[in-house]
Amino acid sequence: GNLASQIVMVGAHYDHLGYGRYGALGGKRGKDIYHGADDNASGSAGVVMLARLFAQRAKKEDKTTPRRTVIFACFSGEERGLLGSRRMAGRLSELNPSGGKLVAMVNMDMIGRLRDGRLTVMGVNSGDGWRYILKVAASGTGLNLRMGGSGYGASDHASFYAKRIPVLHFFTGAHRDYHKPSDAVDKIREAGAVRVLTVVERVVEHLATQPQRVAYASPRGRRPYLGIMPGAATEGEEGLRIGEVVDGGPADNAGLKAGDLITHWDGRALTGASTLFEFLSTAKPGQTVTFTIRRTALTLQRKVRLGSR
Repeated sequence: GNLASQIVMVGAHYDHLGYGRYGALGGKRGKDIYHGADDNASGSAGVVMLARLFAQRAKKEDKTTPRRTVIFACFSGEERGLLGSRRMAGRLSELNPSGGKLVAMVNMDMIGRLRDGRLTVMGVNSGDGWRYILKVAASGTGLNLRMGGSGYGASDHASFYAKRIPVLHFFTGAHRDYHKPSDAVDKIREAGAVRVLTVVERVVEHLATQPQRVAYASPRGRRPYLGIMPGAATEGEEGLRIGEVVDGGPADNAGLKAGDLITHWDGRALTGASTLFEFLSTAKPGQTVTFTIRRTALTLQRKVRLGSR
């Protein structure tokens, strides 16, 4: 039908920490296995289950009904700085050789630990109409949705929001096993994950069939801006490797360079992209931050005055 050239993506990252040589917060690095059952085997399993469901549905449905194309994608390199999703977001024209356009992205990162029926959905402010769609999708599930946030954040949806795509991120909450060997399958709450998938499935079905699509919404208000993109870290290093520096941005003006390894933010250890987003979320535009960086054999400090956007 006339919606087929418009694409909805359902995604999750399937990488984790392996033996914990990068990004681990506990355990014996290099010896313990960091299973990543919730982060993010749960989201990856969700992608596979929804792909099976929609494939079965496609065999039975009326072929004359207009539907958007749904792409199911699993990314690697998320723990190293959204590398896989950033790569794909930079090559959107290759998703559909016939010239299709990505119109929405739904991300699942850590959906395996539902507690007390509380489901967090981030990115709600990235598109007009998300709140209504989610309210209808959650009807009858008994879930208490906590909705908010722009499309930026420490998971793969941010790569697509940066390309002006409306996004959602489903998340059942942080826990003490995050990035530790104890994030294992025995901690997964399967029934809760299925309840989450019920909401996600309804959202995706809405996106695939409704003629009016969700419109992109720019970030509201002034947000602190650093002007870098995370890069790939090497095994065993502690910090955030800078992959790209935006020309004329705050980091560029302060002398930060691609390849620098940021180790501290105002004296606090910065262990990866998720820590950076956490610090930025509590910072203010115009605030001056002292970054400790390693550049080859040198340890340097650079004062960066955060911008806004």
